Amino acid sequence: MLNYARFGEMERLMESQIPDIASARTADLWWLCHAYAELKRYNKLFLCLDQMERNIAKGDRELNVSTSSLHGISVLFFSTDATYYPSLWRAQALAELQDYEKAVIEAEKGVALAEASSEQPKKHLFMTVPPRSVLEKLKGQGLSGVIHAALGHRLEAQRLVQAVEQFETDVSMELPGAADKKKATKAEQLGKMYMALKDYERAYQASDYAVPWGAAFGQAIMAGAGEEGEEYATSYRVPQKFIRAKSAYETKRTAEAKQGYDELLKHPRIKSFGELYWLVLFDRGRIEEASNRKGAIPYYVQAVEVIEHQRSTINTEVNKIGFVGDKQQVYHHLISALLAEGQAAQAFEYVERAKARALVDLLASKKDFSAPASEAQQVAKLIQALDAADLEAAAAQTPEAPTKDIATTPVGGQTVRSARGVQVREQLKTAAPELATLVTVTQTNTNEIQALLRPGEVLLEYYYEGDDLAVFILDRTQIRGIKLPGAGLSAEIADFRKALEETKSDRYRVISNKLYDRLIAPVGSYMTGKQVLIVPHGALHYLPFSALCSAKDCLIDRASLRLLPSASVLPFLKGRKQQEGGALLALGNPDLGDPKYDL
Repeated sequence: MLNYARFGEMERLMESQIPDIASARTADLWWLCHAYAELKRYNKLFLCLDQMERNIAKGDRELNVSTSSLHGISVLFFSTDATYYPSLWRAQALAELQDYEKAVIEAEKGVALAEASSEQPKKHLFMTVPPRSVLEKLKGQGLSGVIHAALGHRLEAQRLVQAVEQFETDVSMELPGAADKKKATKAEQLGKMYMALKDYERAYQASDYAVPWGAAFGQAIMAGAGEEGEEYATSYRVPQKFIRAKSAYETKRTAEAKQGYDELLKHPRIKSFGELYWLVLFDRGRIEEASNRKGAIPYYVQAVEVIEHQRSTINTEVNKIGFVGDKQQVYHHLISALLAEGQAAQAFEYVERAKARALVDLLASKKDFSAPASEAQQVAKLIQALDAADLEAAAAQTPEAPTKDIATTPVGGQTVRSARGVQVREQLKTAAPELATLVTVTQTNTNEIQALLRPGEVLLEYYYEGDDLAVFILDRTQIRGIKLPGAGLSAEIADFRKALEETKSDRYRVISNKLYDRLIAPVGSYMTGKQVLIVPHGALHYLPFSALCSAKDCLIDRASLRLLPSASVLPFLKGRKQQEGGALLALGNPDLGDPKYDL
């Protein structure tokens, strides 16, 4: 399973054999943690690694990993010390979650543990199996280089590039495939570091190698272990092909990149490589968009689905935000393409998914809401059961499932629900209706948002990414999407805020008019009512919309304004009843030009 990258099967097999990880041996946890790491099951991975480290601290650190083909030949994969694996796998996961400061500490710890390992080469007849720690140290150095590059530590990243470049791969008298693995691992780590440093030409050159005869030897020994058409050493070949295609794309070898990405998308195990799959889809979509914008949309849609599925297995909001942070370009391209194709409703839903998931997930994952005293214990059990059902449903999206036809991928994903999950949700609605609303958040549905708007009420939702700016206008019956000029908007907002602080100048009026003309005037004809909900985005969160004025009047004079962090919070706003005018006590400390009047 390992060499064929059948990580989903490996996960299911080991979970069936390990009912309780607290009592599992390190040798068994190695397989399970490895599967979780590759499949990006972050919620399960960190628990598995913690237990693995507890076992190692107690002395359970030996791995004797072997397998057999259908011919009955027992094959020793390796015998090694397990001490460095938890740190290296945790570093990789933390890097994927953009927690780089912690990731680099774990990576360097893993490298140090691998370097300090006392394991020796194993003799088999006239050949040897080199220490596994040699390869894992190499991988750790490559990972450290990528993380340092992400942190902007170019000199340290370049130092690690040199260290990997100097790694010796010409080793004689080793078990067939050992030297090949060293060459493949070295080339992969160099390719990753070069890409992290944006040196795509060198990454392209680093990927120019073949997995030679040792892999063929392994293929012969393991004949029958994989399914028809599967490649042996898939765990090496797929990353190599990705680095080749990615660096070809970034160096304007577009035809080669397209061919490489198409081959990867047809690969039976591409879904097993969670950190690569969404990137392949995204870049393939960008290539398609250059000549066929509509044809690019399904690639972007699938990339978003992969990202959000992986994100659903992250436990903390900070890590969820970090995980999606470097993937916003996928949403940006998808939203822009949908808008250009006149699909405003679908574009709006992805805007919400791009910027509102952190807030909605925070509400959905909150577990300390009050509940009726008589129901508190039952509610707590139902919430635990709901969490378990949702994770089970997410895990059921196995990477080994056949890849959908990209061209027929529907726009707008579906939340995966198990029968057990549906049942628990219904029970929770009965026991604690308000709590059920908060912990069963689903994807934003445009029709549901529109139904929550009052008659005459208008919602303006802005989307601002780079120099692209768009606004979505929703009322109870219609939705429109309009592109607006976005160049220089952040600087203009910063200047406006500064001008507002200049109490002896009316410079703010000129900037206010400009911002009004940019943001409000294009949608003025749709603001027919007196109630306006505004959902900002990016730098617009720092803009006081009530201070925007045209030459004739100010926005606050035209309508009652309410700002929301996301349209997705509308279902959580209770009793949106119009309030009657009441008494107001306002205190201030105006500058009256004479110190004796100061308060």
